[in-house]
Amino acid sequence: MPMLKPRKRITKKQMKQDKLVTYSFKVLNYVQDHSRQFIFGITGLIVVLLIGFLMVSSKKKKEISAANMLGSSEIVYQSGDYQNSIPLFESVIQRYDGTRSSAHATYLLANAYFFTGNFDKAHQYFERYVNKYHKLPTLTASAIAGVAACYEEKEDYIEAGRWYERAASEFQDFYMAPEYLLSAGRCYESAGDTEKAKRVYQRIVDQYPESNSIQQAKVSLIEF
Repeated sequence: MPMLKPRKRITKKQMKQDKLVTYSFKVLNYVQDHSRQFIFGITGLIVVLLIGFLMVSSKKKKEISAANMLGSSEIVYQSGDYQNSIPLFESVIQRYDGTRSSAHATYLLANAYFFTGNFDKAHQYFERYVNKYHKLPTLTASAIAGVAACYEEKEDYIEAGRWYERAASEFQDFYMAPEYLLSAGRCYESAGDTEKAKRVYQRIVDQYPESNSIQQAKVSLIEF
């Protein structure tokens, strides 16, 4: 009677390979059965990627155009012709809203209005910069102080002092912070609120003993 040969034991490696082959066939069959869906899916992905590329490219071109227009406007502004720089900055903001150049144009437009004595418009654009952009700390601090300066020009000294204090408080490490506090004290004094004036002068003494504003703060405190 012939001897039966023992069955070979299937190794774990062979089992994994068989499972892999089986899985591969299943995937292949699924793709074949749903070929139209896969084609549409890949086509859709390509369209999305293409749209994304075009949007990035378009945004980059918009930023470049905005920067060129802002540069031309700044030349007029830097020459001291603030009145004629106003419509130029307004055009940058209207045509290129959302760009970095539009943000910078907003700040410079506020300054241009301030230097031409239109404090309501200056206030509007300083506050717009603070609320809408506020990404650059130095310009944001200056814009907050700009709102304060507008209030001061309109002789609303309490509000002016409050906004100068805000600029100093939100940007305590900014080199202009002690100067903002000095301006706040001046405004509070003009409003007759000596307690608030003394408080901000004391802040200069306590927080900024090495600043250029320290002597004026000390003199103001002695005078009370």
